[in-house]
Formats: sequence, C-alpha cells, structure tokens
Amino acid sequence: MTVGYVRQKKIYKLTWDESTGDMAGLEVRMTGVSVGEMLDGILLSEKTDRTAADVEKVFTEFAAALVSWNLMDEVIDESGVSTQPVPATLEGVRSCDFDFIVTINRRWGEAIAGVPDPLPGPSGSGPQSLEGSLPMEPLSPSQPN
Repeated sequence: MTVGYVRQKKIYKLTWDESTGDMAGLEVRMTGVSVGEMLDGILLSEKTDRTAADVEKVFTEFAAALVSWNLMDEVIDESGVSTQPVPATLEGVRSCDFDFIVTINRRWGEAIAGVPDPLPGPSGSGPQSLEGSLPMEPLSPSQPN
C-alpha cells in the first residue's frame, strides 16, 4: 500500500500590537479555507438580499475555522471582577461584539489573501553609493588627432 501526500491544514496566526488600540495583545489562530468556501463567501458578499441564515452561515464557518484565541471576558459577580476564557467555539463567537468578530474576520481574510503587514519604519542611511561620488562636470571637448 502506497501512502500519498498528506496535505496539512494551514494555520494563520493573527496578532494585534499596541498600535491597534483596544485589541492589543489579542492572538487568534485560524485555519485556511477551501476554494469552494472562498467562492461561496464571494458569492454571499455579492448578494444584495442577505438573510439571517446567510449571516449565521458566515459566523458558523468563522467559528469552524477558529483554532484558538487568548480572548478573556470580564466577569462581575458578588466576589468582584475576574476574568474567564471565551471558548473558541460558535458559542464563544456568538458572545462577542459584532464589530470585534468583523475585525478579526477582516484580518483573517487579509492573511488568506496574502496581504503583507506594513513595512517597518525607515532604515538608517547606509554608505553613499559609488555613483554619488563620481564627478558630474561636463567633459572637455575632444582634441582632434
């Protein structure tokens, strides 16, 4: 029996740093999507008469691709304020603010599409190139032989 190539699931690690404001420190790991899922998503985004079932499908597929996240919720009870992890499940996704999930979904889509992160700031200047040190004066007219 021969063993064929085993295709491994691609996992995208999405992170937010201090420059992203209130989501700084968030780390989310999500799988990729199949060509069929991508095409279905494009078709759905082009629909002008989306139903609640269409929107539910988007969040269900999002939750299915969600591998893990470090999301915590504040819990206020009689003993004070504490935190508890939000499960990386459909139930956990449904407990989040809409714009929060949309922000993650957008970053995930950019990762899948291969949109690069912004380049780091400018680098320090290096040595001057040789071309910059060549004289740029007009040459004297050539003398006839």
